[in-house]
Amino acid sequence: MVVPSQSQIGAAGTELPADAVASFIYRRWPVLLAAAVVGATIGLILSFVLPKTYRAEVLLAPVVSDSGSPMRSVMARYGALAGLAGLDLGEEQTATEAAIATLSSRSFIEDFIAERKLLPVLFADQWDAQRSEWKSRDEDDQPALQDGYLEFRDHILSVLEDDESGLVRVRVEWRDPVQAAEWANALVSRMNEAARQRAIRLANRSVEFLQRELQHTQTVEIRQSIYTLLQTQINNRMVANTRPDYAFNVIDPAKPSRPNKYVRPVRLLLVIIGFFSGVLLATAALLSWPYLRAARVRSAGTFEPHRDRKLILSNGDAPTVSDNSAS
Repeated sequence: MVVPSQSQIGAAGTELPADAVASFIYRRWPVLLAAAVVGATIGLILSFVLPKTYRAEVLLAPVVSDSGSPMRSVMARYGALAGLAGLDLGEEQTATEAAIATLSSRSFIEDFIAERKLLPVLFADQWDAQRSEWKSRDEDDQPALQDGYLEFRDHILSVLEDDESGLVRVRVEWRDPVQAAEWANALVSRMNEAARQRAIRLANRSVEFLQRELQHTQTVEIRQSIYTLLQTQINNRMVANTRPDYAFNVIDPAKPSRPNKYVRPVRLLLVIIGFFSGVLLATAALLSWPYLRAARVRSAGTFEPHRDRKLILSNGDAPTVSDNSAS
């Protein structure tokens, strides 16, 4: 009989016809089905074991002020003076954008975390609740405000703006539904307060500037324009001092979710992932096992020139090694 060379034997151990592989997998469908069921079961168990994440959302509408509308003609004629006074034709849009940017800014979030002492809450696994101190004695290993800001920005807080309606959604996702709702409402309140204080400061500076300009101006027309601008800024200051929801009106405040209304983990998704993972792992194991067994035989150093080792498919089973003595 013809004895194959060692290179042919090696090639035979690494190649199988496609129809043989398909037949091999088809004949192993009970194993694949069992692996799929096990994988889906593991995914189902994980959906109950993994920590639940809840979402709290605040729906906001930008505040539209008409106080500046009558002033547009004045500011168009005396644009330089209005600019120096801190007035802007696109002030409403700028204020909305500034308020949204404030929500995600580093200083705003760090102040929020520091005021509420949230670092031990955000990094509970590194905090010793009994001793009320960090588990690590090394300050370099202890979470800082910057770490809290990154955690908040990347995993907890998101701000979504609808370009068509102009509505803004502030979302907070956290393990505790009560804390998530509380944080979402508190963040919006702080943002409105920050915008309100900013408007008051700008109005005060504008009033001071216009009053100085009024003292140095004798032209009647310009003085009338300054009086008009001054009145506008005084009105803006009054509104900022009396309206808590200065930048955004709260259309729908955040409320704690029910215990079974979590957003993660997604049970169906975990079950599907587990199902297909079990099938893939079982298929890989069934296909690789014959090659691993053949490699183990070759690495054992038992190959002899006068013996022919072939990988065969017997009755559709896994490839096996058979020894045919050379005659």
